[in-house]
Amino acid sequence: MMGMKGDRQYTRQPVRGPQAGATLLEVLVAVGILAMALVILITGLSTGVMAVRNADTLTTATNLAASQLETIKAQAYDVSGAAYTPIAAPAGYTLSLATGVIAAGMQQVTVTVSFTGGAVTISNYKVNR
Repeated sequence: MMGMKGDRQYTRQPVRGPQAGATLLEVLVAVGILAMALVILITGLSTGVMAVRNADTLTTATNLAASQLETIKAQAYDVSGAAYTPIAAPAGYTLSLATGVIAAGMQQVTVTVSFTGGAVTISNYKVNR
């Protein structure tokens, strides 16, 4: 760039070496890499949130089924198995009981907890003591 300073004429030389600035292409490449990294990060976070939500739902259903089995074990033995009362299930969960006679004085109790997207089934035995 040519200019006049006082009575002297000067020419501006382009800066080279460590003081040189980034070109537009370099800046665009850097922004593109950062954008891709951000997309990957956000995708990973959303996948992690969904996995935690699914694990929480499955854990709640499993604990509900185990709690129901423990409640039935604490109740008096019923020959028909119809007197076993289900516990209250939280919203979004449905609890069902099934009993079958294995031998005289012994039943298999099956608890199924259903929820949106799946179900958990646990079985155990109840003995007339």
